[in-house]
Amino acid sequence: MRKKFVGRQEELERLEFEYRRPGGSLVTIYGRRRVGKTRLVRQFGQGKPLVLYFQAQEVTLTQNLAALLRSFNRLASETNLKPYLTLSQSAFSEMDLLESFIRAATARARETGQKFVFILDEFPRLLKRTRLEEQKYPSFDSFIQRLWDEGLSESPVMFILLGSSVSMMQEAFSDAAAPLFGRRTASLALRPLAMDYLAEYLDLDLRVKDHRWQTFYLYALLGGVPFNWEVLSAALEFEEGDFSKALMRIFTREPILREEFDRVFREEPLAGRILKAIVVALSRKPLREEALREATGIPSLSPYLSLLQRLGVVEPDPEFSKRDLKKKKFFWRISDPFLCFLGRFGSELEESSWREPEVVWQGIEKRLSDEHLGPLYEFLWRKALAAQAPPGMKVGQITVPSPSERKSYQVDVIGVIGEELIFLAEVKLKGWSRNYFETNVKKKLTLLEKIFKVSPHFKLLVISTEKDPESLKSFKQHGLDVLWLDYPYKEVLKKVRTFYAGFSPSTKA
Repeated sequence: MRKKFVGRQEELERLEFEYRRPGGSLVTIYGRRRVGKTRLVRQFGQGKPLVLYFQAQEVTLTQNLAALLRSFNRLASETNLKPYLTLSQSAFSEMDLLESFIRAATARARETGQKFVFILDEFPRLLKRTRLEEQKYPSFDSFIQRLWDEGLSESPVMFILLGSSVSMMQEAFSDAAAPLFGRRTASLALRPLAMDYLAEYLDLDLRVKDHRWQTFYLYALLGGVPFNWEVLSAALEFEEGDFSKALMRIFTREPILREEFDRVFREEPLAGRILKAIVVALSRKPLREEALREATGIPSLSPYLSLLQRLGVVEPDPEFSKRDLKKKKFFWRISDPFLCFLGRFGSELEESSWREPEVVWQGIEKRLSDEHLGPLYEFLWRKALAAQAPPGMKVGQITVPSPSERKSYQVDVIGVIGEELIFLAEVKLKGWSRNYFETNVKKKLTLLEKIFKVSPHFKLLVISTEKDPESLKSFKQHGLDVLWLDYPYKEVLKKVRTFYAGFSPSTKA
């Protein structure tokens, strides 16, 4: 399986800063399963002289400590460390032996002018103790706290603690009663990677039109999770580069990705079932909080939605209120394309265990554009336009009523500064009909003019994967300043930043 490292430059720079700065470092890295935490720290550790990586397992603390001590023993043999206690001295507890190894490695680092990097993957698993272990050992976080407070905070050691259970990581470091509260020197929250990095991973050239579409299509199904990209890469090798066959294989013939939907939430032991119920409901369509509460039967959603946001699974999608533009309104929606795809088509994919996979996959492909690709494309652009917006600009969707027609029009994206309409964005995955301006855009603009003052800097953003010169010509013939955009890749977003930068200070004010 191909393991190519892409992205995460900002995170690597932050870790390098912690490594170079004087004194001890205690860094936490959290994020959902498969998002690339382990790959990040292994990339960071390459070339460093004194690194110990240990991944805790779902076993007892005693078993994890035994495995950790064996790892330290191998490091001691390879680097000629001289701990003041050894594994043969059975009179001492595992914690005593572990402390001996840590202090020996830190002393060696001091001699060489480097830092000892101690990486504990799946750190929350080390916090679990049986009743017998509670009598035998201090909690693992209090053990780290004692070493830190007794001098390691001023020593050349770098603890990197990783966790997939975001709730347990938050509790271990943000709870005022927790032993390690207030001792972190840095904290990194890993989210799924952007589409551009998927193209880089698969060696697709975003200057090529077909590659641009292919990258978006794959991202819509796999999201920004590096593990999913590795699974696809392996299937591509097996299917001799045929993307269609590779996708069908990993979603129908092989269950590894389908099983991820459940595994993501198992890492949150206190809320996994509830989190899954929320994601399943939102995979069908975005919902306001009251509608989501009704759909799931969960009376208090706030803590679970907050946790899902930290996991990078859901996020609010802003909507303007036509009655009060200052009022904050939004839909909740799934921001992770992979989980949204599995939530929406999961039952059909499960049918591939007893139906022909080709039949199942063809049925999904027929619905994919309308039910998944189109809504995702619109959301990614609304999100990108909001992220690039200058201070003072509000970006979101809006529904405007047309009393004369007794209907309402859904406007994909608008940008507003104060009471001025700066832009209207029409987002359509596959182009427009020739009379689209007369039947749709013109009516929307007329209705918006009753709510906003149209800015002299107003621009119509025509967003589609297909560029139709005749439609663009039609828009421009109506005297509109038009900007065409296709995919929210980095190079394309430069055009958006150029447009935003054109506002004068008086306009922004």
